[in-house]
Amino acid sequence: MKAANLLLAMLALATVAGCDKSESGAGPTEPSARYEGIEQPPKWDPERSPGTVPTQGSAPGAAVPSGDGPAPTHGGDVHSPGQVGTPASAFGEGGAAVGATSAPSGDSKASGQRPSEDGPGDKLDAEAKAIFKAAPGIKLKGEAELEATANGVSIEVEVSKAPPGLKGIHVHQKPDCTNIPAKSMGDHFAPDVKEHGLPNTGAHHLGDLGNISIDEDGKGELEIVVAKANLKQGDPLSLLGRAIVIHEKNDEGAQSQPAGNSGKPIACAVIKPE
Repeated sequence: MKAANLLLAMLALATVAGCDKSESGAGPTEPSARYEGIEQPPKWDPERSPGTVPTQGSAPGAAVPSGDGPAPTHGGDVHSPGQVGTPASAFGEGGAAVGATSAPSGDSKASGQRPSEDGPGDKLDAEAKAIFKAAPGIKLKGEAELEATANGVSIEVEVSKAPPGLKGIHVHQKPDCTNIPAKSMGDHFAPDVKEHGLPNTGAHHLGDLGNISIDEDGKGELEIVVAKANLKQGDPLSLLGRAIVIHEKNDEGAQSQPAGNSGKPIACAVIKPE
């Protein structure tokens, strides 16, 4: 009986001595031996994972850029300058935030520049109209429509009940048709050239429109574009505030100075903006 008790005491001492040895520096016990059945995170190997360093508090196997390697592509939080706590899923290719837009380089608001008030073709949609008033004893009726274009001012004239034949037609200086026989509308509109002539035949007044052909039924039409002219209020080359005048005879052109020898005015129409 005493021998049995002695043997048990010796076994207990041996067990205690072995435990003290393992805890006192004989070397760490491998995690796999002490925690069998528990999945352990992989060890960090600088040769297998270049450009990354482990971070405290990161998920098992997670790494952040060390400055030399590519950014991780996992779905965790990516912390980069100016983007604190922004999920990686919120960024598209090239690091651009999904749904974000950037102002075009030419945007005046983004660049701080004031947008131009005059765009391409500025005021080219300007239009004007003129209704003819006949001189005493003349039954002429009609109107003229004017429109600003890139090439000048387009004028379309249409009349009826007019005396047949070629009739000189011009833009005159003043918007006054109160006394047609006395030429209350003034002389030809000539802001730049003083020589009279037919359009498209050399030097001529800006207001020289040539001739309108009236048929035997008293109807006539004319379409012409007056280069250099415009329909801007107050402009020296504007046709607004002028008058279109039809004369009793044909315009002979440059051979008859200073006005083409087209005779008395028989109808007048003040040009007004629409």
